[in-house]
Amino acid sequence: SADNNSLLRELLDGRDLRHERTQRRMTQAQLAAQVGATLFAINRWERGVGLPCAVYLVRLRRWIAA
Repeated sequence: SADNNSLLRELLDGRDLRHERTQRRMTQAQLAAQVGATLFAINRWERGVGLPCAVYLVRLRRWIAA
């Protein structure tokens, strides 16, 4: 949902997960492998269907900062 997308963007310091991934020319599967998540999870997070738990949130923040 839009609310989850807004919350995830806020948790990622204003960064949009899909935008960050596509800017790096990565597939969802490649991002999933980078952060140790499943393709299904990445897809859900990008669509705003769910939010990552704290472990994945930390990994996503590190990935964005890299």
